Amino acid sequence: VPAPPSVETANGKTLANIAASKETLTSNSMTHLVQRNSASVEQLPAMTAQELSDKHAVRKKEPFLDAWFRTWALVAKSLTRLHRNLPVLLFTFLVPSVQVVLFCLCIGSDPFELQVAVVNQEPHPLLSVAFLQRIDNTTLSQIHYRDLDSALNAVRAGSAWGAIAIGANFSAALHYRFFLGVNADNRTIEDSSINIYLDMTNQQIGYTLQKAILEAFSSFSADILKKMNKNPALAQLPVVIKAPIYGVDKPSFTEFMAPGIIISITYIMAVGLTAISIVSEQKEGLLERSWVAGVRPFEVILAHVICQFLVMFVQVAGLLVFTFLVFEIPSRGPFVWVVLLTLLQGCCGMVYGLVISSMCVEENSAIMLALGSFYPNLLLSGVVWPTQAMPYYMRYLSYGLPQTIPTESLRCILSRGWGIAHTEVWLGFVVSGAWGAVFLIFAAVAFRLRS
Repeated sequence: VPAPPSVETANGKTLANIAASKETLTSNSMTHLVQRNSASVEQLPAMTAQELSDKHAVRKKEPFLDAWFRTWALVAKSLTRLHRNLPVLLFTFLVPSVQVVLFCLCIGSDPFELQVAVVNQEPHPLLSVAFLQRIDNTTLSQIHYRDLDSALNAVRAGSAWGAIAIGANFSAALHYRFFLGVNADNRTIEDSSINIYLDMTNQQIGYTLQKAILEAFSSFSADILKKMNKNPALAQLPVVIKAPIYGVDKPSFTEFMAPGIIISITYIMAVGLTAISIVSEQKEGLLERSWVAGVRPFEVILAHVICQFLVMFVQVAGLLVFTFLVFEIPSRGPFVWVVLLTLLQGCCGMVYGLVISSMCVEENSAIMLALGSFYPNLLLSGVVWPTQAMPYYMRYLSYGLPQTIPTESLRCILSRGWGIAHTEVWLGFVVSGAWGAVFLIFAAVAFRLRS
């Protein structure tokens, strides 16, 4: 039904009034805003055009400072990740110290309580008993048998590491041998000899038995010659070994291996710190966030080096404390070069871990590559056995590895007391630094190509 004309007129007036009210409000608001802005401008101090330009100018880019700030931001991120996993961090700190403790306790000491079968066929033992008493009972445990066959069967059965057989006429024949000297006949020489049968399947135990028996006989024969008013030197070989120029008269295998073990533990632990760091960050999506923020590949690598160096410093400190203070491994040279060379080797291993991390996509691949390269490096670096025992072609290959020359340098510092002035010492620092630089460049290039 169409509306009456009066209603339409009323609606038109209402709409016109509403539109007029809106225009009035808008005009009043704009007037009020202009007045407020004018008052604010009047309150501002007078500024020159140059000052206004300086205030609103865009800051000039400074690449070095920007890279520095980005790097330290990445370092803070890595430290935060380490702090959130304290049990693993503590385990990382303790592992090198535990390894060097196990090495000092279990490697290099002389074997002891080695069972040896003894057959003494003298009816009235005199000198034979005196000789057997000279044998160190800590090293050898004597088990007496009635006949030689029983003693040899004990060695064959694995019950003893060797057999000592003394003839029935030993004492008298030995007296005659000392009196007659070079005029002694073959029968006298044979009867005065002590026969030793050894199980040489274990070289170190076999050499220990030989050394203990020979030292006992040397002491025993010198005592007999004194009682006979003869020169004790007659029982010695006509070869006199004087006091050593370097080292001690009775060096230990622990002292020989200690420099290589220090270098190897520091190196492999540093590799483990960084080998999977970039791989794990990529899996967690942290690398993509860094790329979006404008971070460069070299800054990521440098941040990892700085962060992991702090962890490695604590590891090296604990390792050196247990090695030289707790177990008292001798250090005859300047200790500052020991610390610096160890830290430099740790940095070299850390950068090598970054090389592995920048090349591998999966964590399993990085771990396998790190472990697979460790054992050949250990065998070829002269840690377990001298490089002089290698074939010539393997020896030259060994000298090209990052641990061979530094290990020898550290051995010269600890055992010979040499300083940085000797070529054998400073060459170890040069090799460590050169390998570290090569690894760092390779890691940066590989990471850049990968990103």
